Amino acid sequence: MKINCNCSMNKINVKLESILRYCMVHNLSKFLQLYIINEYPKSGGTWVGQMLARALDIPFPRNRFPELRSSIMHGHYLNPWGMKNVVVVWRDGRDMMVSWYHHCLYKYKFGNEILVNKVTRDLNIQEPENVVTN
Repeated sequence: MKINCNCSMNKINVKLESILRYCMVHNLSKFLQLYIINEYPKSGGTWVGQMLARALDIPFPRNRFPELRSSIMHGHYLNPWGMKNVVVVWRDGRDMMVSWYHHCLYKYKFGNEILVNKVTRDLNIQEPENVVTN
């Protein structure tokens, strides 16, 4: 049996990043100058995080390992109590569904290819552009 080391290492890195983010957000936000963007998925939290990072001139380590310094952290935290400097992003659910539709049917550079392939296969979608048929 052949084990794909790249896949295994990637899963380990993703898990380590997730654990580090959780610890930073829940335990270090009181000591480091962290700004936490909290949202329901597809509500525009990335967009708000990018604007805030640029305005405050601090990093927004999105899709990469977070730094142990003042930065913008982004997540979907169900219980933000006890965190400091939390920005909650709310968006109309109808708008979120449009974003989710595009996220599920169009590939983009941050790796949603597996999701797009599964959704188009499971729902037998031939032309994602044809919203009426879908």
